Amino acid sequence: MKSLFKNKKAIIITSIILLIAIVGGICLVLFGNKDNRSNNKSLKEGEYVAYVKINPLVKLKFKSSFYECEDKDGKVNLCEKFTNEVIGAEFLNDDAKSIYKDLDFKGKSLNDAIVLIAKTAEDKDYNITNIDINSNWNYIDNVKKEVTDQIKKETNVEVEIKFNYQKSIDESSILEKEKNKKYTVRFDSDGGTNVEDQTSRSNKERIYF
Repeated sequence: MKSLFKNKKAIIITSIILLIAIVGGICLVLFGNKDNRSNNKSLKEGEYVAYVKINPLVKLKFKSSFYECEDKDGKVNLCEKFTNEVIGAEFLNDDAKSIYKDLDFKGKSLNDAIVLIAKTAEDKDYNITNIDINSNWNYIDNVKKEVTDQIKKETNVEVEIKFNYQKSIDESSILEKEKNKKYTVRFDSDGGTNVEDQTSRSNKERIYF
């Protein structure tokens, strides 16, 4: 009789454990997939460009390897670590050709290349407080803090990086804006006749005084 009671008790306990396991499995199937969508990672690799503009304008070509993750709302984000390596650089205006001609960006990380661009420009007395970046790599914002912190460390200048993502970049449009940019020229007459400020478009107008 005691043996029968013990067997019945063991069967009940086993049944309860099995029931809990089954319910847990069902919950995992129903709710776990949605909550764990952020774990759905896909590796992306490709070549991209970044147009870095202070006043000198530089086109950086780089290759990147990174993971994209989809969160529970279906939004795709950068996740985990990523790599960026510069594979080439072009100097797109006279200022860039003048001050960067002796620099080698190849093999540097994108971060280090942007810092080098800013540091060299600052050494040549360019205002680096505003840096504009156009890129077809959608995650430049993920490098902004590290870049701005490094520039501040090396130059003691607070910079603001403005990032514009374009899936397809029209280089001719960027260069056209460069041709039509305007300058304000101020004159120091050193005690002589005062000369008013004049505005000129690059490669378009002469300054008269």
